[in-house]
Amino acid sequence: MGLAQFMYFGTTSKAHRFVKTSVFWATFFQTGLICILAFISIDFQSSFFSPGGIYNDFNAYYFLDAGKFMVSTFVSQMMFPVVEFFLRYSIRTVKRAYD
Repeated sequence: MGLAQFMYFGTTSKAHRFVKTSVFWATFFQTGLICILAFISIDFQSSFFSPGGIYNDFNAYYFLDAGKFMVSTFVSQMMFPVVEFFLRYSIRTVKRAYD
């Protein structure tokens, strides 16, 4: 809740709702839109929005490339809570052993 600590909310539930909504939208853009748009070549759009992909249509090759990328992203997100738990546990154990 780093950003939410600097903003004023009337209640704690409003702050938690802000954090939950922010995390949802960030995850949505990270795993949904960016992964889909990464491989598309949008020549008819302006150069600001065109990511410069190699496919100009949704075909089987696009879904093979984008699917591999999206699955690897989902697997890494699935494994991160486990890795984070063991990292926190090991840091806590090292600090206790040091004491």
